[in-house]
Amino acid sequence: MVISSRSIDNGEHGPVTVISLDGELDYFNDEMVLGYFDKVCSEEKIKVALDLAGVTYINSIGMGTIKKLFVDLKKNGGRLVVYRPNPQIRKVFEITKINRFIPIYPSETEALENLI
Repeated sequence: MVISSRSIDNGEHGPVTVISLDGELDYFNDEMVLGYFDKVCSEEKIKVALDLAGVTYINSIGMGTIKKLFVDLKKNGGRLVVYRPNPQIRKVFEITKINRFIPIYPSETEALENLI
């Protein structure tokens, strides 16, 4: 699993942290990803756009990791959106119904526009 992040100035709506994941999101790298999320998202009212274009596999542990990020951000007044999941990853979001509370967008532009 490779994780990277960058900050984008979203104009008058404030900064957004973009986190990109590459690889498999499962039991074997769950702790690493959670630790990274904790470090990057410790501020209050942070907005996060999670780029899943590079995620090739996700299981229930990985979905739990994303759900935990959502809950932690919401608790601190922040927001989370997901964008560019491949069709298989998107289907996992739909089967687990996580897409009902974590919005999914096809592009970074749409994800950022909806983080206002």
